[in-house]
Formats: sequence, structure tokens, C-alpha cells
Amino acid sequence: MSEKSRNIKPSTGSKKVAIIGAGCSGLAAIKCSLDEGITPKCFERSDSIGGLWNYSDNVVPGTASIYKSLVINTSKDMMMFSDFPAPDSFPPFLTHTKVMEYFHLYAENFKLLQYINFRTDVLAITKTVDYESSGEWCVQYSKKVEDNKNSDTNKVEICREIFQGVMICTGHHSTPYVPKIDGLDIFEGQVLHSHAYKSPEKFQDKTVLIVGLGNSAADIACDLAKTAKNVYLSSRRGAWIVPRTAFWGLPADMLANSRLVFTMPYSVLDWCVQKQANFRLDHQTYGLKPNHGVLNCHPSINDELPIHLVNGRVQIKSNVQKVMKDGVLLEDDTFVPCDVIIMATGYDYRIDFISPEVLKLENNSTELYEYVFPPHLPHPTLAVIGLVQAIGAVMPISEIQSRWFARLISGASHLPSQSSMIQSIRAKRSEMDALYVQSRRHTLQTFWIEYMDKIASHIQAKPNLFRMLFTDPELAIKCFLGPCFPAQYRLTGPGKWQGARQFIVTAMTRACRPRHTRLTSKASSPSTKKSPECKLALGYNEKRPTVPSSNNIFYNNNNNSSSFISSSNNSITNSTNKRSSSRSDNIDINSINNSSTNTTSNHPRTSTLVTHQIPQATKQYTHPTGATRPSRKESMFDFSDVIKRARRPEWMTMTFYVALVTFCCVAWVIAILFHKAENVLTFFEQTVGRYLPMSD
Repeated sequence: MSEKSRNIKPSTGSKKVAIIGAGCSGLAAIKCSLDEGITPKCFERSDSIGGLWNYSDNVVPGTASIYKSLVINTSKDMMMFSDFPAPDSFPPFLTHTKVMEYFHLYAENFKLLQYINFRTDVLAITKTVDYESSGEWCVQYSKKVEDNKNSDTNKVEICREIFQGVMICTGHHSTPYVPKIDGLDIFEGQVLHSHAYKSPEKFQDKTVLIVGLGNSAADIACDLAKTAKNVYLSSRRGAWIVPRTAFWGLPADMLANSRLVFTMPYSVLDWCVQKQANFRLDHQTYGLKPNHGVLNCHPSINDELPIHLVNGRVQIKSNVQKVMKDGVLLEDDTFVPCDVIIMATGYDYRIDFISPEVLKLENNSTELYEYVFPPHLPHPTLAVIGLVQAIGAVMPISEIQSRWFARLISGASHLPSQSSMIQSIRAKRSEMDALYVQSRRHTLQTFWIEYMDKIASHIQAKPNLFRMLFTDPELAIKCFLGPCFPAQYRLTGPGKWQGARQFIVTAMTRACRPRHTRLTSKASSPSTKKSPECKLALGYNEKRPTVPSSNNIFYNNNNNSSSFISSSNNSITNSTNKRSSSRSDNIDINSINNSSTNTTSNHPRTSTLVTHQIPQATKQYTHPTGATRPSRKESMFDFSDVIKRARRPEWMTMTFYVALVTFCCVAWVIAILFHKAENVLTFFEQTVGRYLPMSD
């Protein structure tokens, strides 16, 4: 391997920023830089975007790694970038392949790939000679160069380049953390970190002990439950297991991540979440219940673990005291034989390419103003993006951090004084120490809505709900009572998105709408099984209707903006015309599409008209354009049930809002009258428990 060094002259045009990493944070950083007229240059050591979500069967040291069955814990509408919704055809919770597909759509739509330098590794970031006056940084990086003469020889070119700003978007899931456990080095079985786990096939008929009870530990335990002989979860404190879905199968984060919900008294909110978690599985019975509340620790989000706990495939054990040759000795002095030990013990947050004098990370803790800026630097030209732990998706957080940094680089915004920033850091640390359990995991913890509002205030992007109540009451009510979508931070300020309002007011309706994957009709009772309608629906007629395939959302590359165009999911061709005797049994969908008509819809990102195609045979059944339903004589199916289901989401949404407001009002009254809600709740449990036992 040969090396070559060269210096790249600084450009004389617009300001340039270096972006380290092309994961979700890096992609958002590129896009936000372009929005402010800044030229980004992204460095990515791998050959693809996605970062953590870029699955590979191989484990590369120093690179984030995920397992094959991984599903994101936040719903697609809550994890989206604020001005780019996920396709409507995507499920509510995305697998890692769908997340990568979304990232590729985002990168292609905004043309971000041309700014990424793949197979490039950043070696060092240092201050320039004139940093005190210019605030510029020197980035040294190595780039692999292909040798056309000899393909077996790898040439590495060392380059140095000057930038007016640097955004570190490397994440914090690259370096596994393994605690010191007595006897771990004498264990004769296999020891690995969850970072190296991929799939359960290699653990067939083995006894596996997983150390930890976080999200990764719970996911891996459920993944192994159907393959391994025995699966044990060892935990020091226990954990609260919260499901992904709530009432009516809606995503739980859409119901819980609401501005109204987080105005409730803290103790009442914590008590409610505890009861909701115990509805699915009693934590005390199965040894899961910790000595702290749900909001005092990052909860573990999992839907399968309760099932495997009740059928015995997964068992909860106490903390590991010592490791033996063929098993582990627990703190309750019980011995558990095992073949494999998986350390799901988190990660060590490290940034090795920058001097500790500039940015220091120790025991996963660092002093950053709003988890972004080192307060002691005289210029706001260095930012850490995505180094924060919130109960919610990191994608919108990384995006709004990037928007803030881009505004600072362009001179449109300013940081407070150094003393104010240091005081804010200390106040935040004291608040977190008092609220959260002392752990390496909770050094960067924050609440999602509170944090997003703080950053949005710096760039004038926080929605003013009080003023909105007089100008747009429907939007104000849904912003306050409903989910706090990332699109709320595109309603006003720089980077305003014209489609934000429409996305917010229709979000709950879209989430509640029927998601049919099979054709259903009202003619399904035994008395009507022999009717022509039922025969057609069940497939007994040779000339059965054909359902044309169509996507719900199409993305157009128009001025680097995204557009989503809704089309019908329940389009059915009208095959009642008995006069067309020459028609074959198999309908050619392509021929139908060729005879289609053009319709127009509003572009939600730019308010321009976008033309799309609706098949002529299905135009009268398009939902939800408001087309009239054909008469019974014209159609062989009764669509009244479909129309009822189409109206149902609005009633479900209204029911949820009314119930939520009522409950919060009661909670407020209790907290105001009795000052401490814990006393009232304890009294309630003790009184009612005499007649109706309630689990903790």
C-alpha cells in the first residue's frame, strides 16, 4: 500500500463545511447546508449511505452494526425528516431495509449523493493557524485511489483541506462497551457483544445468557427464543417494557408524544405509563419491575418479549456476579450453565480524530451546549450532530441541529455568551441527574418535544400555537392535542414547507384508515355464498375483477423538493359490462393504464401542480377524492361498508382527543388540589385494592 499526500487549496466562493459521516445525521446535514447556500463536503468511510442502518453480514471494527431482524422503535411519521414524509405504502414501523429505502429516496430527491466522498476516512481535525480570527478548521483525510495499472495495489491518498465549518455526524454505536466481570476471561464458551450479533442460526440448541435489558437485549432474546435451547436475560435493575402499538393498533409514540400529554404532572404521567405497561405484562410477576419509574430511565420498546416470557422461552435472571468456565454465578447465588454470553451492554462514545482539548468525551459524558456546541470555542464553527439520547427518533433531532448550525455559519443566527452556555449546561446536568437513574446510558438524555422546541426557538421555527389558535384553529388544536410531528417545525421560519399543514391535519386520519391486503365484500354470510357477488369475490367465477397495482405515493424530483401524491388503494375494475364478450379472462393492466386520464393535485412542498395518471376503469372508485358511489345496478359490490370505514378514522381521532383532554384535566385538578399526586394515587390503589386487586 502506497501513500501520497497533497493539500487542497481553499475555494474562493461560498462557505464550505465538512460533514463527517453519511448516516441519517450526515444526510440531514448536507441538505440543511444546501438550504442555506453553503457548500457541503461529506466524508464516508464505507461505500454506501445509511450509517447504522446499512446492514452487512460482516462486522467491521469501528463501524456501527445491526442485526438482521431489526425494526425501528419509532413510527414512520415520527421518525421522518420534517419536510419529507415516508411513502404511504410503507408500514407504520419500518425494518432496516425500509429505513435504508427511505434514506435513498431522501438522498435522491434532494440530490445529496454528489456531495458524498465514499471510502474516505477522516484522520484528524485541527485548528488552522488563523483560527482565532477566522474560525476555520483543517481536515486531514485518507482516500482510497484505484490503480488502473495494478488492481491488486491499493493506493491511499492523504489530503488536507480547509473548511469554514465542521459537522461531526459519526453517531455513537460504533465502539462496543464491555464491563469488567470477574472470570469472563476463563469462560470456555463463546463471548460476543450485541454489536457482533447478526442472526439466530448459529445458536441452534444452545443456552444463551444475555447481559443487559435494553432494546438490543430484548430484540436479540426474542430473535433467539425460537432457535436456542434456553435464553436468559440478566439485568441489574430490571426495565419497563413498552409496546410499539397502543389503542386501535395505532403507534404508541403518536399517542404519547403529544404537547398536551407532557403538560400533565410528571408523577401522574409516569403512573399512567406504568399502568399501560402492566396491561400487557405484569412486571412484578415476571421479575422485570425496576425500583424507578418509567420516565426515570430509557424504556425498552418491544412487542414480542411478553409472549416469550409467558411461554418460558425467555427467562429473567438477576445480575451476574461471577463467570465460571461453563456458566455464570448470579447475585442471588444461583448458577446458570450457558454456552454463549452476549454482552448487550451498550457503547462507548468516542471521537478519536479530534483533540480532547477541543472536544472531550469521558464515561459517555461531555460538555456541549444543547448537546451540539463546545462552549469554550470562540467561534460556532464546530458542531456534533446526533449525539443525544431522547425518547423518540434521532432523525428529526439531527435535522433541526443541522438547520441551527447552518444558520450560524451563514450568519443568520448567533449563540449566547460563553458564560450563559456553561450555566445552561450545568443546569441541564443537574436536572438530568435528579431525574434519571445514574448510568452511562443517561448522560445525554432529554425529552423529545422539549428539546426540539428549544432548538427551534434559536432559528424561529417553533410554532406559536397561541397565535395559530386565532388564525388556524384546526391546525392549532391538532398540534397541541395530537402527535408532535417533525413537520410542526416547518410551519414557520426559514425552510417553511407548504405541505406541513396538510400533513399534520390529516396524519391521524391516515394512521387510522383501513389497511386491507385482501379483497373484502359484504356478501360473506352463509346465506349469500352462492350469490354471483360472493362467487366473484371468492374467486369462483372465471371472469373475476382485476385489482390494478398502484403505489400510494410517488416522489418527483422537482426543484430538489419532495411531493407525495395519494392514489387509491381500493381501486377495483368494473367488470359488470356483460356486452364485452370479446374480453379475455386475464385483463391487461397496461392497456388500461394507456387509456387513462390526467388529473392534477397540489404539490405539498412547492404548491405547484403535479400531473399523475388514474386508470379510466377505476376513476369512479377513487378514494378519498369524494367521487359518488355507483348504484347497485352499476356495481357488483356493495361499497357502503368501505365508505363507513373511510369515515371511521375521524371519529376515532375525535374520540382520542376528547378522552385525552378529559384525562389530562382530571390529572391537573388532582395535582393542584393535593399538590402531590403520588399520595392520591397511593390512596386510590390501597382503597380500591381491597375490593379489586390491582397489580403494581
